[in-house]
Amino acid sequence: MTGGPARAPRLLFAALVAPGQTAAAAAARPAPGVLALALVLLLALAGALTLPPVIRAFDLAFAGGEADLVGPLAAMRTGILRLLTLERVLPPPTPCIAAVMVSLAAEPVLSLPRDRRRAIAAVAVLGLAPLLVERSADLLLAHVLADVQPGVPGEALGLASRFVTGPLLLWRDARAAPAWLETLDARCNLVLLWCVALWATGLRVLDDRPIAVWHVGLPLTCLAGAGVVTWVLGPTVLGMILGVP
Repeated sequence: MTGGPARAPRLLFAALVAPGQTAAAAAARPAPGVLALALVLLLALAGALTLPPVIRAFDLAFAGGEADLVGPLAAMRTGILRLLTLERVLPPPTPCIAAVMVSLAAEPVLSLPRDRRRAIAAVAVLGLAPLLVERSADLLLAHVLADVQPGVPGEALGLASRFVTGPLLLWRDARAAPAWLETLDARCNLVLLWCVALWATGLRVLDDRPIAVWHVGLPLTCLAGAGVVTWVLGPTVLGMILGVP
């Protein structure tokens, strides 16, 4: 069922509504590479379609921003647009690293046979399907809010990721939230918990046992570990993309 490239998008969307059946189908005929390619292309397409209204709003805010903001932002404009483009066309790093960790850890933790490695990898990729919902919601909101004139370039860039499902929901004005809360929101939100639920379901199917604490604990641990990795490496990677020495 997962052998054809045309079936991969169907499996990804089916995983959102029928995770158990989809995981079983993916495990029966695993093709993790095809699933991963389909996921990356769909995320890149939705992200690329998000860029035009965001870049237009950014250019308008950049040209009409306050004088004390124009100077430093003008010097970093190319880097900011590079960062925006990469952030929109590439999958988010934290859940992707978590998926790799799940794929590597599931076999020894659950004592699965070695011949199930491709099935584990397929289940790990299917667990990233909620990212399609998040990216699609960002796309919709970017176009709906495109006519709202932002005051500063930072608000314009925020149009690319207005779909908030984490702790930022509790903040009165998400655009004025502290940096630490934004960092936490990117690594702990409802979309990522949805990914954990899909991974737990898939691991239960592969383990062929009733749901147990390790089916949920493994992906949660992997997600926490991935969050630490991206938090530690984030400033370095961000500086390289922005061209900051």
